[in-house]
Amino acid sequence: VLVSSNKIIDSCEHGIQILQRSKCMVIGNIITASALSGIDVTSSSDPKVESNTIERVIGAGICIHDGGKGHYQLNCIKGTLKAGIVVRKASEAHLTENTLIDGKATGVYVYDGAK
Repeated sequence: VLVSSNKIIDSCEHGIQILQRSKCMVIGNIITASALSGIDVTSSSDPKVESNTIERVIGAGICIHDGGKGHYQLNCIKGTLKAGIVVRKASEAHLTENTLIDGKATGVYVYDGAK
């Protein structure tokens, strides 16, 4: 599955949620003002998340949890109220060349037990 070049504005939950072992590609989307995370990755999903812009979300810009994995590159995360990127325990993420600007909390938060 390819999720590409979408504009997601004022979502009542996550901008994009990836779950149940998905191996999708999320590329070049603009996510603005989501009530939860901009991109939420869970349940052993292993996506490629690249060149997305995430702005003014209430939760984390990108949240990887409950065994989520993936490669996260060249994303621009601006003005989040929580951490720009969160990697929770039992999750594994490769983070490269992401830009985090004007967040109100930690830029990248890696929990004990995350890889």
